[in-house]
This record gives sequence, structure tokens and C-alpha cells, in this order.
Amino acid sequence: DGVSFSSATLPTDQSTLDALASADWMTVTSTVSKPQDGFTVNLQFQRRTARVKVTIEKFLDEFNGKNPTISALSVCGTKTYCDGNAYYALSLPRSLESDLPLITLTVSFDGGTKVLYVKGIPTLEEGKTYSYSLTVGKNEVRVASVMVNEWTGGSGLPNDGEALN
Repeated sequence: DGVSFSSATLPTDQSTLDALASADWMTVTSTVSKPQDGFTVNLQFQRRTARVKVTIEKFLDEFNGKNPTISALSVCGTKTYCDGNAYYALSLPRSLESDLPLITLTVSFDGGTKVLYVKGIPTLEEGKTYSYSLTVGKNEVRVASVMVNEWTGGSGLPNDGEALN
């Protein structure tokens, strides 16, 4: 749905592994005159999305034993897939948007709920993984570290989820 060779509209709810896999947009350009060995054709796909991975490094002591948990987390407005302590979303490449929230998270704890933001969507390039480690307080969230790597090999989805059926 909403995908062609040159453009795509990704789902804004990637909260299940199937939904995340359906957002994994890849293309291939190849000329094959005739398969050489039987009917096997090897194709090299190019990732057209950026993967954003968010992990919660720790909750600050200011929660004082109030059992904080993340009840919702979105990246660029997209609901994420949660795999333990890691949250994943795929995004189309985009330019810097410093005034918009990159990460929106809802922290639930004994006696309350708080919505916190990491503002400033960085430039996101296709075929790259952006890994954010967060420290969560009662009134703010801090980016503890950021790593950017090439997104190569395998499906690259949690639990080795298949990108193509």
C-alpha cells in the first residue's frame, strides 16, 4: 500500500513486528538476461528507509521507587515496535527539522503519567541506523548517547523478522 519504485508512504503505526516489516522499503535495479544456475537469481536490494532504535539506559533516582515504565514511545510521530528495552521505527529519509519532536515518550509511574520529548529531528539518511540511548527523569529526558551506523546485512529487524514474505 502506498509504495512504488520511486516513492513510499510508510505506516505510522509500526507497533507490531509485521507492521515494522511492512515499512521496510527496499528497491533493486538489475538486468538479468537468463538465470545461470537453474532458476536462481541473486539480487542486491537497497534500503530506502532509515532505522531508528531507542533504548532506555536508565530512569533517574527522582522517581524514588515509583516504578517508572515507558507506556508509549513514538519516533517522528510513528508508533514504535518494542522489543524488551529497545524501540524501533523506520522512517523515510528527511532533512533537519529542529523544531519538531524526534522522540515522544510517555512515562507511567505510581501516582502519575508524564509525556516527555526529545526535540530536533536530525537529517535521516536511507540505509543508516540511528541508535539513541536515553536517560529518563520525571521532568525531562536526556540523550545519553547517539550512534550512527550503516544498516547492512540480514533483515535488520528485531527477532530476525522477515522484511519480505
